[in-house]
Amino acid sequence: MNKLLPFFQKFIPSMQSFDWGHFIAYFILALTYLWALDDGRPSWKIKAAVIGLCVLYGATDEFHQLFVDGRQSDWKDIRNDGIGAAIAMLLISIKPVYRQYAKLPHSKKC
Repeated sequence: MNKLLPFFQKFIPSMQSFDWGHFIAYFILALTYLWALDDGRPSWKIKAAVIGLCVLYGATDEFHQLFVDGRQSDWKDIRNDGIGAAIAMLLISIKPVYRQYAKLPHSKKC
């Protein structure tokens, strides 16, 4: 990945501040939220809610960092969180990926 990142940063300068840790963590968080909220084939409303929840959680995380010594808050982290969540929802929209997701055991909601 270290060889590809400079290539992308050349064409997308905003990736200089891209934090892959936030991207991956919120990608996984989005899939977890989706698994918890979804009863069947997820609608675009559910996917939008998942992205919104991830961004909201990221914002609260950045807010709390204002009060922690040695940590700093950065709006770019919230951007990276949202990108990770959005890519997860786009990925789950691809039929072969969704088929694999649909095989996961989902709890039946009352």
